[in-house]
Amino acid sequence: MRITKKISFAAILAALSFILMLIGCTVETVTFSVAAIASLCTVVAIIELGYGYAFMLYLAVSVLSFLLLPIKDPLIYFAGFFGYYPIVKALSEKLGKALSYVIKGLVFSAAFFGILYFCLKIIAPGVTLKPIIIIGAYLVLIAVFYVFDVALT
Repeated sequence: MRITKKISFAAILAALSFILMLIGCTVETVTFSVAAIASLCTVVAIIELGYGYAFMLYLAVSVLSFLLLPIKDPLIYFAGFFGYYPIVKALSEKLGKALSYVIKGLVFSAAFFGILYFCLKIIAPGVTLKPIIIIGAYLVLIAVFYVFDVALT
């Protein structure tokens, strides 16, 4: 594929991802879901264009979302985990199945606690959560994460 076609295709994927993120701003109940669906554009970019274009797609959608989205919830999920996870998944699966699951689990855990820290310290600094709520949310979301991982495959 010629370079102009690759750039055009990546731009179309970025626009589609951004539109999905914009939908997440208008329908507040789907902010988590649209970030996950927008990550499918990253998967297509990996398959069709390669890792470099996929990473640039992630950066472009993250920056555009930061600058243009009226509500930043989808951005937090996309930039914090869903946007780059397909790249991590594709690269880690080249290392073997067992090591791949360990790497993916560590990346998810780091993203979960990073997003949690960001939300509690920057977005809602007065909010405190009981440890049982954090542990329960983590256990539920790690189960959802492995379903998402299988769905991406």
